[in-house]
Amino acid sequence: RILQLVVLIIIIGGLSGEAIYLYDYYTTRVQEVNERLNTKRAELDRKRADLEDVKQLRVDYQQLEGEARELFDALPDKAELPNLYLQLKGLADASGVVMQSFNVAETEAVEVDEDREISESTVNVNLVGTDYELLKEYLSKVENSLRIIDVTSLNYDPREDVFSVILRTYYKQE
Repeated sequence: RILQLVVLIIIIGGLSGEAIYLYDYYTTRVQEVNERLNTKRAELDRKRADLEDVKQLRVDYQQLEGEARELFDALPDKAELPNLYLQLKGLADASGVVMQSFNVAETEAVEVDEDREISESTVNVNLVGTDYELLKEYLSKVENSLRIIDVTSLNYDPREDVFSVILRTYYKQE
């Protein structure tokens, strides 16, 4: 009987030891799996956020592409320098300044994409008989004109009382 009791105690002790070992082993494994799962979930969340960013970038790009198309469509088909002269002269007259000269300095082609090219013309306009307020009004009218015109430089020569305004305008490539 004692022998049976000793054998039973040994078996119970062995099973208990095995159970403790297995419990520790599986607990460690479950923790490792949970850590990997949490890492993968965090990675999935980052990728979902990246995907949302890409979707927003795509929407923004499509909107900008549409705006660029509208701007391109608004450009004149050719340089139309006589019309530009008349427009700038009319803006000068409406602002109370005198346009002394109008010179086209250079014309340059710029590739927008593989289907479209635009050209830009640099124009130098000299204004006389003006003060700051009238010049400011003229520049405001140029800025708000329908034709896309950038003011790239503004110089004043006090000896001759002349404002030199360098403008850049754009048109579709012929």
